[in-house]
Amino acid sequence: MKSSPIVVLIKKELRRFFGDLPLLFGSVIAPAILIVAMIMAMSMIMSLAQKETPAEKIKIGVINSPKTLLQQMNDLTGIEYEVQDCGEDEISELFREKDYSAVLSFAEDFVSKIESTDGATVPVVRFYINKNDSQAGYIVNYISANVLSPYKQSIISSRIDDEQTMLTFDVNFHEVIQPKSSMDSFAGRVVPLMLLFLVTHAAVSLGVDLITSEKEKNTLAGYLLMPIKRSDIAFSKCISLAIITVVDSFFMMGIMMIVMPFAMELFASDAFETIVFQLGIKQIIMLAIILISTAVLISAIVCYISSICKSTKAASGISVALYILSIVCGFSVMFDSILSVGLLTDAIPYLGNAAVIREIISGEQRMHDVLISVGSNMAISVILVWLTSKAFSEEKHMVSF
Repeated sequence: MKSSPIVVLIKKELRRFFGDLPLLFGSVIAPAILIVAMIMAMSMIMSLAQKETPAEKIKIGVINSPKTLLQQMNDLTGIEYEVQDCGEDEISELFREKDYSAVLSFAEDFVSKIESTDGATVPVVRFYINKNDSQAGYIVNYISANVLSPYKQSIISSRIDDEQTMLTFDVNFHEVIQPKSSMDSFAGRVVPLMLLFLVTHAAVSLGVDLITSEKEKNTLAGYLLMPIKRSDIAFSKCISLAIITVVDSFFMMGIMMIVMPFAMELFASDAFETIVFQLGIKQIIMLAIILISTAVLISAIVCYISSICKSTKAASGISVALYILSIVCGFSVMFDSILSVGLLTDAIPYLGNAAVIREIISGEQRMHDVLISVGSNMAISVILVWLTSKAFSEEKHMVSF
């Protein structure tokens, strides 16, 4: 079966790219080395900063606690508790307002229920833990070992009735997904900037060579003289660049995921713990989807710029604006005020991409945010690809002087 002209041209472009070692080094290998150096440097800086910053006490909330237990908690090192008066349905709100790492909620009339237990039921202690808190595991072990277990043992020791000896209370653990603000997450601040800049670099470094450079070398003229629709040539260029940029983006993301744990261990830093330890499968899939759509969008922009520019110098000069845009948008989403715009922000190219990446890393992602950003990216990409095909049909854009 004969392949379509677009498929044939795409295969040719991909073979040319992967066979061009200087181009491969400049667009893939060099940025990968840069990523490793940046992650190492940032981890080292964060490690030094953490050593100089005194450790803050872990804040927990306590509801309906026996006085005996509160006295025990006064002796704990590194723990600061606050007694709260609220219901179980207000726990999530309590986490948001007070920034607690954990909340201990005792059943009402807890002490009297322990004393009057008949063996059928026992009172319950609900241990709510902020899933996105890096110290969650430590808090569970520390509170259990130094508060709950000693208290349970003291109850058992005071019992005389054998039937009640082992009946004290149960502890139920509940995870509350209270996202860290990306202002408090180092990864949430820098990763959107890094990803946007690297995807932009991949598309620009390849796109200019793919179209404008061929104009200057007159190799594009050979394509135009072939019995192939110019729109097919334009589509093949756009699709080829999008494929390469997507692959390059995933390669860069893979390098980041591999290097981050190593850097954290080497420098004893928690700079990237949000990405390394707290991203679930759903978040990774969302990140992959937004990364693909971002790569497609930037590829479409670069293809259009390259198609209307007559020289590599002109195309590279205009493409510098994309680098600046990626840096500005990457820095902008570091501030919460940008995200307050809401759904409008998600639909804005570059800014929406950076904002959604920040939300995903921070655990604040909402599917409709991702869908709006992806939909906007793809809609604009389709328009730009159509404009690129129109440019290929006009001789004034295809001739280099």
